[in-house]
Amino acid sequence: MSAIIWIGIAFLFGTIAKLIRLPPLIGYLSAGFLLPTIGQLTTELDLSTNGIDDREALNQFADLGVTLLLFTIGLKLKVKNLLRVPIWGTGFGHMAIITIAMSGLLFLLSSTGWGPFSGLDFKAIALIGFALSFSSTVFVVKVLEEKAAMNSFYGTLAIGILIIQDIAAVIYLAASTGKIPSPWALALLIGLYPLHRLMKKFLNFIHKGELLLLFGLFIALGGAILFESFGIKGDLGALLLGIMLSKHKYATNLAKELFNFKDLFLVGFFLSIGLSGLPDSDIILTAILISLILPLKALLFFLFLTKFRVTSRTAILSSAILFNYSEFGLIVAKVGVDTQVLSPKWLTIIALALAISFLYASPLSANTQKLIEFFIDKAKRFESKHRLPEEINIDPGDVNIIIIGMGRLGTGAYDEFLHQDVDKIVGFDNDPSVVKRHLNEGRHSILANSVDPDFWHRFCVNHPSIQMVLLSMPETSNNLFAAQQLRANKFEGKVFATVKYKEDEATLKENGVDYIFNFYISAGAGFAIESLTALPKKEGSMELCAENIV
Repeated sequence: MSAIIWIGIAFLFGTIAKLIRLPPLIGYLSAGFLLPTIGQLTTELDLSTNGIDDREALNQFADLGVTLLLFTIGLKLKVKNLLRVPIWGTGFGHMAIITIAMSGLLFLLSSTGWGPFSGLDFKAIALIGFALSFSSTVFVVKVLEEKAAMNSFYGTLAIGILIIQDIAAVIYLAASTGKIPSPWALALLIGLYPLHRLMKKFLNFIHKGELLLLFGLFIALGGAILFESFGIKGDLGALLLGIMLSKHKYATNLAKELFNFKDLFLVGFFLSIGLSGLPDSDIILTAILISLILPLKALLFFLFLTKFRVTSRTAILSSAILFNYSEFGLIVAKVGVDTQVLSPKWLTIIALALAISFLYASPLSANTQKLIEFFIDKAKRFESKHRLPEEINIDPGDVNIIIIGMGRLGTGAYDEFLHQDVDKIVGFDNDPSVVKRHLNEGRHSILANSVDPDFWHRFCVNHPSIQMVLLSMPETSNNLFAAQQLRANKFEGKVFATVKYKEDEATLKENGVDYIFNFYISAGAGFAIESLTALPKKEGSMELCAENIV
């Protein structure tokens, strides 16, 4: 019964937060602060601070959420991306400077002996500084999904930096237990190789549906328990198992299945944070004071990114969505409380500072274009003369036709144009191996991601020579996004798009597509014609049928 009440209260406060255009996470934290008060008014939910069973159950719920969060982070982790200098350089450099700067400020404040700062030792100061150096993975992912910018370059940079921070957090969590790993821990790590092969076989067999969800839960939670039994932090085990599966072709499917399930358990985590107690005036003032440091975090992100040859526009976009504190900071602080390095009131302070940071970050991330317009002239002086490959302006040359999506359909269209003596063509694709193959085969191809909003800032689509754009990407949503961007950039030529389902045709036409090629219908007609040509012509009716199909 308690779980039902937790979910109901979380839903109520999350809905209220969403109604006033705030992340639901703020509502969950607020609900947690009020749970003890509600517990005094009902016999169904006694969540006082006496450590009774209901509270223990909520903490277990919260721990499951953290474990699943780390497993899904592992699934999305691409080691190759993390090795890029703008990502690891900014991630580690920013974290080090913010930790040192915050520690210095906290040391000065502790010398005043005021309120929560009184009695802070060096270990506690360093831990608080470290906890405040993180940015929110949950917030950034939500913003990028709402803006359809998960594939954008600034989104890729932000996610990469967050993963660097998450790795640092996991290392701390693993070291914080104070336990000496079992002598058999090395055998466990060696045994991961055959386990990896077994997991891949299972994932190939169970790649969709409810079994995929159960497989993910079993690997994440079972793996955490396995690592704990060898004296290694279970969360680290969940992350490692996620990384082991990250290169699998169905890893994205597994991450999607677990995404909402993980969020449900994380609600328990945010509720449990609120149980640390209602904030008093000193705690509120301290949280506000800590929140005033946020502009320094954003400025430092911008300086690091531009130093690593990122353009000012991209640096502003990435910095704007990283302008917050993190749920991982809360996880680190909670470990500090559990190990008696921090007093429980600091968990409340950091939770409140997190909520305040979202109050700042929500309107900021919603108005990034205005932010760019305001700062861009001053920001450009920080740009490097040499740009990253992803930031170089795209110049396809003197072309009349653009094909976006050089898969089998796009390639077929390209070759048919050449067969019809139309040679001023360029093909765009976001897969480097595809582009390399086309270049080797003599097709004019350029590596570009058309679902990245930055692409449309680097490519002048309304050049007078461009007469036609063919959208041949397999996902209708990607073709729709590209069509919207074409018209938003005042492209006046003809737009053609492929579609799989008839019900999507109207949406594409409403968004500027002139001609629709229904893949299945057209392929079916072609299949029928090819079949008829193979039959002996006994009667004239067969020719008539073929004419009718055409």
